[in-house]
Amino acid sequence: MGACPKAVDCSGTWKLERLEKNLGAVDVELTGGELRNLDDALSKIEVPGSPIRRFRFC
Repeated sequence: MGACPKAVDCSGTWKLERLEKNLGAVDVELTGGELRNLDDALSKIEVPGSPIRRFRFC
């Protein structure tokens, strides 16, 4: 989320306890290098049948 401040998690949280746990992610800060590493790792994952071929952090 650091690279894209308008990003929203689409986890489908239905229970308050899960929402509260997920809100802890607001306090996570990733460096530019960490975001690049995540982007690189995600770019190597292929989801069969998925219309979305590549996820990027922005």
